[in-house]
Amino acid sequence: MRQWSPGGPQALGSGSPRVEKSYREPESGDGSGAWFQGMMMSHHPAPPPGEGPHALAEHFRRIDPRYERQLDVEVVADGKKSTSKTVNISLGGLFLDSSAPLELGATVQLRFQLPTQPEAVEVAGDVRWVVKRDGNRSGIGIRFQGLRARDVWALNQFFQTSA
Repeated sequence: MRQWSPGGPQALGSGSPRVEKSYREPESGDGSGAWFQGMMMSHHPAPPPGEGPHALAEHFRRIDPRYERQLDVEVVADGKKSTSKTVNISLGGLFLDSSAPLELGATVQLRFQLPTQPEAVEVAGDVRWVVKRDGNRSGIGIRFQGLRARDVWALNQFFQTSA
């Protein structure tokens, strides 16, 4: 079994998505355990250059299934509070139908109630999509910054119910 060295080299240049790690092969009986170097890529490596928009779309593809569920969501952005309805929701984020304008890239605080747990879900999120609709309405995609374990459990229970 290989053993990872916590103090292994960390180089490859600043800003690189790769991290270099060292690991040691188990002792072979003659006392000469060999040290090796390996590469571990980041969770989301950049798409290869020159492959067009499809490579970029694949890079940002959703991994969590979306469920069409309507919930009232309290959104706080720049100190202003508004209420919107979800169009769909997943473990990764939600898509809102909103009359409150939000800027792409803005960080917001979300609060919503699930029927599968007594406490409200409170989570920060990043505005990833803004789609202008009729009048002053917008479709807003928000990616969660991190859910508590109990909220993940309650969402999974909620997804198993009928819409």
